[in-house]
Amino acid sequence: MTQGCGTPYEELEAIRTYLNSYHYTATGDSPEGGRDFADAFLFDTMTGYCTSFATAMAILGRCRKIPTRYVEGFATDRTCDTENSEILLGGSSAHAWTEAYLEPIGWVPPEIHGAQRKTVESAIPGGRNASEI
Repeated sequence: MTQGCGTPYEELEAIRTYLNSYHYTATGDSPEGGRDFADAFLFDTMTGYCTSFATAMAILGRCRKIPTRYVEGFATDRTCDTENSEILLGGSSAHAWTEAYLEPIGWVPPEIHGAQRKTVESAIPGGRNASEI
């Protein structure tokens, strides 16, 4: 899937594009018989939720020697203002994603699924171009 890629950015984009063909679901099932979660997702079910996609992206990035980390937290499009300093988040806001370390930029989140999908390039600060990394 990364054959012909010249930079880590291009490899991440190729992985993201590949995983884009998988199916997203808001529910996840455990693999049968104690099978490895990532193995079942990548090679059999090809259907999963944010944890599945983030795990796969982290593993495939590391296979290409790109430093990656798996992250869990909350995703929201809401922000706090001076009058309302709280945002209540429930389980539906829980999210998992992968971050990749790209020199000289640092850690960037190459989102790969669902409505929150965005490319690595959208996370690059300072208006840098992907060819610069």
